[in-house]
Amino acid sequence: LGDLAPVVLFIDDLQWADESTVAALAYLRRRCAGRPVLLLAALSAWLWSRRGLIMPRKTDGALPFQLRTMSADDSRIALAQRQAADVALASQQPVPQSLTWSPRYDYRNQQDIQTAQPAELPSVAPLAFRDLQLDPLSVYLGATEQGPVIRPWDQLLTLAISGQTGSGKTFTATSIVLQSLFAGHQVILCDPHAHNDESLAARLRPVHGLLSRPTAVTDREVAASVEAVERVLRDRAEGRSDDLRPVTLVLDEFSKVMRGSLAETVARILEGVAAEGRKLGVRAI
Repeated sequence: LGDLAPVVLFIDDLQWADESTVAALAYLRRRCAGRPVLLLAALSAWLWSRRGLIMPRKTDGALPFQLRTMSADDSRIALAQRQAADVALASQQPVPQSLTWSPRYDYRNQQDIQTAQPAELPSVAPLAFRDLQLDPLSVYLGATEQGPVIRPWDQLLTLAISGQTGSGKTFTATSIVLQSLFAGHQVILCDPHAHNDESLAARLRPVHGLLSRPTAVTDREVAASVEAVERVLRDRAEGRSDDLRPVTLVLDEFSKVMRGSLAETVARILEGVAAEGRKLGVRAI
């Protein structure tokens, strides 16, 4: 690969590598001399020396540098700077994220779309998922100048996420789905564009095994998924189900679905979820 293009090989926690792995990396370094190849390793110097291993030296062609331990003040400053950057990035979005609901949306009638400015709703900046404060009792919705917006799960009603291209719709949905799975909710995903690398289904690929059903892509699969949610809603309403875990139906590319043959079926089921879902633990996104 180094003969074709620059390559970076990153090895984390190198202090746990056995001697044969260390020897193999040393051999690789020698073989890659003169090629655009960077071997970048992170290790605990203390554990490395305890094993009797010698730290790489400049004379060996290495460029060692040591990071000092972050103090509590360093951590507070870093977190404050990150939050300020998130808020600044969110404020640059052309259209703030809005959470709205219209079960009878008709793409042919633009009057069905209400264009109020959601001043009090958070704009969601693309923060790293590891920064989410995962809490099974609450959901992170975004950030404002006053700080993060975190609400109890029972306040997250059926909703639609809208915004211009690149404003963070897929990221917002991904964030809510990941938090739903962490909280033990049942998640059913419908995504007609699942094969696109930038789709919601693609972003959630590492957790597909945690979904209640395989991702629905075709019209037939989408119909089966939304009808499964309708059965859950009906069984709970009539007292035929002992499973009261929250259920979240996630329907991406909603406009595309509502232009197809499933429009009436999906609208009917979503209207039922919006009307009865809160008290029965069922929501749609």
